[in-house]
Formats: sequence, C-alpha cells, structure tokens
Amino acid sequence: TLDIGPRRFSIIRVPAMAGGTALGHTSIYAEEIRLAPNINGRATARVFLHEVVHAINDEYEIDLTESQVSRLANGLCASLQALSFYPTELKLADDV
Repeated sequence: TLDIGPRRFSIIRVPAMAGGTALGHTSIYAEEIRLAPNINGRATARVFLHEVVHAINDEYEIDLTESQVSRLANGLCASLQALSFYPTELKLADDV
C-alpha cells in the first residue's frame, strides 16, 4: 500500500486495462493504483511513478494534463534513479 494524503492506495496488477493499451490506471475513489500484468520490472518502476503522480495530482487537485504528468514522472524517475533513491526495476509482491 501507499499513503497519499489521507488515502491508502492498494497497488495491484489488473489483467484487462481499460481500452487494452493502458499500462496503468489510478482510481482515487477505489484507492487503487492498477498496473498491467505485461510490463517488466524496468517499465513497472516508470509506470508506477507515473500513476503515483496521477494520485498526487488528483488528491491535491493540482490539475495537471496527461502530458505534464508524464513529463513530471519521467523527470522524477530519472533524477531519483540517478541518486539511487528509486529502483531501476520494481517488482510487486504478486510478481513471479
């Protein structure tokens, strides 16, 4: 789980993402960060951080566009990985 503000988000793999092409989705109401099962460890780290930025954006009503979320998540991921504060690969508890 991940706490963002007063919410506690579950991080789950979802077999069928909406539209079939999405790699992740955040539901502030269900308090879930959903990730596609077909992404690997390296992509999982980036997609997860992208969805965390969405959750922060929604919780704090920042009103970022999808493009802004992507750029911010990519910049954070690169910067935090360069400092060894964030993994280049991420495995969830349910990953085999």
